[in-house]
Amino acid sequence: MDKTCKNCSQHFEVSDEDMKFYERVSPFIKGTTYLIPPPTFCPLCRQQRRMSWRNERKLYNRKCDFSGRPIVSIYSADKPYKVYESKVWWSDDFDGKKYARDFDFLRPFFEQLRELQLVVPRLALFGKKGENSEYTNHADQLKNCYLVMNGGNSENCFYANWVVNCRDCMDSSYVDGCELCYECTYCNTCYNCQFAYHCDDCRDSRFVYDCKGVSKSVLCVGLRNKSYCILNEQYSKEEFEKKIKEFSTASYTELQILQKSFQELLLKHPHRALFLNNSENCSGQNIFNSKNCQQCFFLYDSQDCKYCYNSAVNITDSYDIYETGINCELQIETHACNRSKYIGFSNASYDNNNIWYSDNCHNSSYLFGCIGLKKDQYCILNKQYSREEYERLVPKIIEHMKKSNEYGEFFPTSMSPFAYNETVAHDAISMTKEQVEAKNWHWYEDALGGDYQGEKARIPDTIEDVEDDILEKILTCETCQKHYRIIRQELNFYRQQKITLPRQCVDCRHRVRTKNHYQFTLFPRNCAKCNFGIQTTYASDQPETVYCEKCYLETVY
Repeated sequence: MDKTCKNCSQHFEVSDEDMKFYERVSPFIKGTTYLIPPPTFCPLCRQQRRMSWRNERKLYNRKCDFSGRPIVSIYSADKPYKVYESKVWWSDDFDGKKYARDFDFLRPFFEQLRELQLVVPRLALFGKKGENSEYTNHADQLKNCYLVMNGGNSENCFYANWVVNCRDCMDSSYVDGCELCYECTYCNTCYNCQFAYHCDDCRDSRFVYDCKGVSKSVLCVGLRNKSYCILNEQYSKEEFEKKIKEFSTASYTELQILQKSFQELLLKHPHRALFLNNSENCSGQNIFNSKNCQQCFFLYDSQDCKYCYNSAVNITDSYDIYETGINCELQIETHACNRSKYIGFSNASYDNNNIWYSDNCHNSSYLFGCIGLKKDQYCILNKQYSREEYERLVPKIIEHMKKSNEYGEFFPTSMSPFAYNETVAHDAISMTKEQVEAKNWHWYEDALGGDYQGEKARIPDTIEDVEDDILEKILTCETCQKHYRIIRQELNFYRQQKITLPRQCVDCRHRVRTKNHYQFTLFPRNCAKCNFGIQTTYASDQPETVYCEKCYLETVY
């Protein structure tokens, strides 16, 4: 079935296999299937819409609307929502059913949900079981962490995104089981590495790309089980220890030279078309130990999925999901619905079964159009019903939504509690303020440089020359001119690892590190060695040399 996206006007296809999935996941009530219609947005626009509901990194100071205490929140103080600190929101003091209302069949569904959204208190931050880790979001079991987003079971990590089972890591993204790592991305079980990308089981190395089992190496690409290598050349231990002194990250001047050399090196060596590791019949990027996953990006141990992005571990039979975590099944058009089954068109809701069009609901089942419920079932617009009443009313609401073309659509971006430029959607698909407002979406104005009027602090070239008084100074980002500071734990890390101080703020460092992460499009291209047709995230006009899987493996092994 050929379709035209009603958002961007691009053509896209809905296959017979897709339609079978929609039928399988559609609500089934008292012997009747309420078929989900084919999507009206193309896959990328559907993804953009879901991402527009996720603010990961923008944190604000405000007051809890229950206690009046100062708190940190993903909602700025001028947002029109009630916001509760976590311990209040999860306590018995808050019951979302207090805000229950009847469904009005004379008005659109989303209009009624929006009114509910404005009165039900929202969770200030998403996090559980944290210790001394107040400035973190979408986090679980973090200890002594600061500005870590999407982290779990980690300790002493700072300025990081998607860090799991890590210790003492700084400025890293999508790392698992790593320790003492800095500026690393897509790395697993690495130790004491700096500027490592797509590396596994590496130690004591810096500026390495797609290396596995490598130790004590620098400026290397595509190595396997090697030690004492520089620029992919083998050295003796004695030669390496003499020459490694030439590659210092303690000096900002020398670091810039190293970064330039690394970029030049990357252009000289072939790149793997796609990182599909131990996976069968899959397409996309960064897929591991999976089967039958199409057009998916960053996925582990999953099966029978399509259009799933940043979806972590053990996802099965799901379409169109974003940042939906561990052990999920039969989901369609969801964002952050972790550990849940049979969920559709819902946002940031954990540990649920059979919920539809719901937002920030947890440990619940059989909800339709609910916000902020916990341990509830058979509710519509937060109102409690018997099972019989629920099963009688939901089909009527679905038929009502069909007439207004709301059924089968995720929540509109205009309903998002965040401005577009506060969300990860802006990282993936950047838009100007004028473009955003033309769509009737929201834009948040924040001052770039703040109100600091003092003298701009000078940062010494080498970490050895940095005094403790740097902790009292205001630094200015070389890229965006925002102000930032160095904290004590950060300075200790730089000194221990002999790394020069950063010249960019944490947000700009994050953008540089993850600039390729939001490439959700596969381009046709030919292998530069055998000319075989391939798909890759490298567009044909990009300068990298790209090999098919067979040719690449022949090169590195």
